[in-house]
Amino acid sequence: MNIKNFDKNDWDHFYSVILDVTYDTSKVKLNQDEMEKLFLELPEEMQEEAYKYGMNDTCWRDGLWEWYEENKINNK
Repeated sequence: MNIKNFDKNDWDHFYSVILDVTYDTSKVKLNQDEMEKLFLELPEEMQEEAYKYGMNDTCWRDGLWEWYEENKINNK
């Protein structure tokens, strides 16, 4: 599946998770290109789950939150 196959709703959920996880610090607001680039940095299994269940899946969103905290916030 191609990254372009995600719809606006999927990307809105992705955006929301990143904004929520950074809300108390930097309030990261990504544009579409930045979100797509970040998505491609995710582990392959997370990408596959997004294609299978959608980015609005609660478990997937929780996983994105944890991954972002561990790899982007705590890894600076």
